[in-house]
Amino acid sequence: MQKKMAAIIFGTLFAIQTQAINSGVKIQKAVQNRIHSQNQADIIIYFSKQADLSEAVKIADRVERIRFVYKKLVLAANNSQLSAIQILQKNQIQFRSFHIVNAISASNVSAAVLREIARLPEVASL
Repeated sequence: MQKKMAAIIFGTLFAIQTQAINSGVKIQKAVQNRIHSQNQADIIIYFSKQADLSEAVKIADRVERIRFVYKKLVLAANNSQLSAIQILQKNQIQFRSFHIVNAISASNVSAAVLREIARLPEVASL
């Protein structure tokens, strides 16, 4: 059951990320509307960098392959999310990192913080 739920969450986040990146707009219209009406929004920050997992197919041992993929995902996320996490922490905003899709969800983000994060070159979409 947990595997099925994780697959659904991953698929949904991946679809949203792909749509957001393909639109070419960093701050999505729904987020802009929410900021305009309530002066804050819950957001998902998507990052451009994705882990290169192409070497994983060459690893025969399943456990080693899983370790390789996990390490690559965490490394890519940690490297690209650092500046955004520092901004969120500085502003005492609750957040959660999702290494598998290289994204962060954050709650009650103000317009000023949203603009600061949107200026980061590593951010693909909000």
